Amino acid sequence: MNRTLIVSIFIFFNAVFVFSQQTDSLRIKMLEDKITANLQFATVNPEKAFLQTEYLMEQVKREGYKEGELILLARQCFYFINKDLKKAINANQKLRTKAEEYGSAYYQAAVHEIFSIIYVRSDLGDKALEECEAAIKLFDQVNDKSKMQDVVIHKVNVYTIANEVYTGKKKSKEAVKMLLKANNEIKKLKKSEKKRFILRANYTNLAGSYIAFNIDSAEYYVNQSVLLLKNDGKSDIVQFNNNLHLGKIYKQRKDYVKAIISYKKAEGQLSYINSTLESTNLIYTDLAEIYKKTDSLEPGKSLFAKTTI
Repeated sequence: MNRTLIVSIFIFFNAVFVFSQQTDSLRIKMLEDKITANLQFATVNPEKAFLQTEYLMEQVKREGYKEGELILLARQCFYFINKDLKKAINANQKLRTKAEEYGSAYYQAAVHEIFSIIYVRSDLGDKALEECEAAIKLFDQVNDKSKMQDVVIHKVNVYTIANEVYTGKKKSKEAVKMLLKANNEIKKLKKSEKKRFILRANYTNLAGSYIAFNIDSAEYYVNQSVLLLKNDGKSDIVQFNNNLHLGKIYKQRKDYVKAIISYKKAEGQLSYINSTLESTNLIYTDLAEIYKKTDSLEPGKSLFAKTTI
């Protein structure tokens, strides 16, 4: 199975670190600038950026800056999600304790969102769904107007996580329902490049979920995603998945020429995106099967040799 794009995991970094209120304190403003700079540094050097969060944590505690503390705790959670799930759980429990102590529905909801990601990565789908449900309920209770756009992004992320769980359970229609809910949330976002990217990715994920039972709808959503593609010729994970989906769609229709073209396009994008081994093997396995069906034995043997399944 080609895993669902959890694009909002990265968007979460931009969402959760928005400061909710203006302050007249010069020291707090300086801390906000440092926290924002740390976020930007994390995209370049996550290890050193994480070490900075420890230093910044001491400063926010000394100033009694509660939101800064919650921001840094959440950032540490996401650092550990990509490194060590046990440490991610411990970090998220610390975030939960502080979110409850400070009465923040927003960060309490984020705790459930983070746990849902942890459970998905631990192959505990039912627990992930419980966390998704809890996260949505709490995000719906957030009344801080400065955070409403961020709440939308978090809800999209949660619905995408739920989609992945249902996809793993082979409940494709339930998976589609989650992404249609995500689509309704995306409509609430202000027009921006971020909205464009999230919508593109959600259309692509919808295509992936529809392939299991309705390839016409799958093709429709691939086309919707492609329409939102910038005309700059750059490859990204969304377009890579679009080509994979088209390959599968045309293969099901036995339109093997178009299927081969789509898979070859995806293959050409492998060096530009951080693809999974699963996706790479899917390309070569399906191409080999197509060549076998069309009696193209030599290309088929070569592609079977490339697979690691």
